Amino acid sequence: MAEDAIYQAMTNIGQHLEGTLAQIESLKISIEEMSRQFMENMVNLTENLRLIIGLIREQRTHFTESIQELVDNVNKQIKDVYEKRTWDLLSADQKTTLETLRDTDQAVANNLYLMQLLTITQSIRELAGRALAARLQKTE
Repeated sequence: MAEDAIYQAMTNIGQHLEGTLAQIESLKISIEEMSRQFMENMVNLTENLRLIIGLIREQRTHFTESIQELVDNVNKQIKDVYEKRTWDLLSADQKTTLETLRDTDQAVANNLYLMQLLTITQSIRELAGRALAARLQKTE
């Protein structure tokens, strides 16, 4: 009888251990599933944050451009009104003088541009002349 009791106790312990192992295995599977879902959620969250940050940057750029356009437009309108008002206050002689100055300024700017082109052309001629002279010296 003592052997039966020991055998029964051992069987009970074995059954309890099997139940405990089954519960541990079930917990392990649950933890792995939760870990997989957590990783998927983290990947989704990271992608969503990346998209949100991209949109915020784009909107900030558009907002900055819109503000700059508004400021430029207001400044241009103020300048136009100021110039028109100032122009209206001038006498005919003053207007003629200013137009002459504007035309002269444009002519000077055109002449400076042409002088720069002439300087560049002369530099190219000098370089070409040096290259030809060097080539002639090598052939002699």
